[in-house]
Amino acid sequence: MIKHKNKMLLLALAAVVVLGGVFALFQWQGSSKVTSVISLDVNPSIELEVNKKERIISANPLNEDAEKVLEGMDLEGSTLTVGMKAILGSLLEHGYLDTPSSAILISVEDEDSHRAAYLQNTLTDTADSALKNASSDASVLSQVVPVDEDLKKEAHSHSISVGKANYIRKIGEQNSDLDYAQLADLTAQELSQLLENGASSMPIGRDAARKAALAASKLPESDLLSWEVDPELDDSMPHYEVEFTTPSGVYTYRVDAYTGEVYQGSSAPAAPSDPQTPNTKITKDKAIDIALDHAKVPYTRAEGLYCKLDWDDGIQKYDVKFYVGNMEYDYDIDANTGAVLKSEKEQNNNIPSSQNSNTKITKDKAIDIALKHAGVSESAAQGLYCKLDWDDGIQNYDIEFYVGNIEYSYEIDAKTGTILKAEKDQDNDYVPAPQQSGSGALIGEASAKSTALNHAGVSKSSAQGLICKLDWDDGIQKYEIEFHVGATEYDYEIDAKTGTILKSERDIDD
Repeated sequence: MIKHKNKMLLLALAAVVVLGGVFALFQWQGSSKVTSVISLDVNPSIELEVNKKERIISANPLNEDAEKVLEGMDLEGSTLTVGMKAILGSLLEHGYLDTPSSAILISVEDEDSHRAAYLQNTLTDTADSALKNASSDASVLSQVVPVDEDLKKEAHSHSISVGKANYIRKIGEQNSDLDYAQLADLTAQELSQLLENGASSMPIGRDAARKAALAASKLPESDLLSWEVDPELDDSMPHYEVEFTTPSGVYTYRVDAYTGEVYQGSSAPAAPSDPQTPNTKITKDKAIDIALDHAKVPYTRAEGLYCKLDWDDGIQKYDVKFYVGNMEYDYDIDANTGAVLKSEKEQNNNIPSSQNSNTKITKDKAIDIALKHAGVSESAAQGLYCKLDWDDGIQNYDIEFYVGNIEYSYEIDAKTGTILKAEKDQDNDYVPAPQQSGSGALIGEASAKSTALNHAGVSKSSAQGLICKLDWDDGIQKYEIEFHVGATEYDYEIDAKTGTILKSERDIDD
């Protein structure tokens, strides 16, 4: 009887051990199972595999730059937010997020759409807060990426993240002629701006822009103390802004984003002979403190804080900008003495709020929201117009279109997709666009461009950033044409039917 009891006890203990082992196995499998994949793209591309407890299973560099950023880090087992902050710190330390036009793209891939949206918002807020605390004006872009095997294959074959591949897919929908491999070489910042601008052509890239500017400057590369290349592909005249810092001053150039032609360049006068001048005595943080103290603004209230070392008439200075509410502050601080060289304060109702500075709704999505609300198909909408704009600190899409003589006007929140304004009015002055043949035919873009160029006395080869857009104004269809030659900007309006010049302006861009 005693032996039987001992046997039963041993069997019970064995069952407990087996059940404990099974439970431990399930726990281990749960902690090692990837539920979310997070991609972080600047130029370095990093992929984080995360479990359901939001702990990092692995951190994978996807290019050489990313290997340098992750060097010395052991993120396995860390919480996602801790790992995110560590990576942001390394990106800042390596200089990838230290200019106002730099950007990081956060992409979340997860089969659970609710969890994906939660992670997107959490990581965006984490990045915004970390960058603000580091006085970085870099922007944060974010997206939820569909779980798509074809997209993964595209990303793997080009050694890029799934998030970057998703951007390239969207660009391909706008212009299928662009080369995938060339797009893969662009930064997330360039891809975002290219997507915003309609992807009409392939930009030359940051490296080519730097080489073009260096050739135009005739500076020996050995003289460069540092250099920066900021893409401005979403500008009305898409370009790269290149800045070289040398012992004798700072040289800045604008390079056409598509032709590679250097159309604007300037250099600071030689610095004074005092050998201490190029080495600033005032730090960046000190310059910010001086400006905030002068403005009597606490650091915690200053939004959009921007500080950049520059030259002006042989004096090295910090250009400091920030805003509080709708009040914009602009300072120049002497980098050697700390003296306030310039102090300006003005009201600006179009200042972007740090809470909504990143659009999450694309131009196409905004148009789709407006058309669906109006119950109008895209093929039925005439004179369709969509422009990204600011209104009282909120970034929105201004959308207009016609159906017959009914004019529709919408404002769509660029971050949430909320309809801020929806109006529908009868406009008897609107005339539907005529067909491109017969007596009511338009003169065509080529003819309109030729008319403007001839009037300006500018050859087509000399005109940079040539833009031509068909539009309506008070029932008159016209071509709006913009271009520049050096620092001179030209702006024309040409009657789309008669070719008459309705407006002709020429300005010097200082």
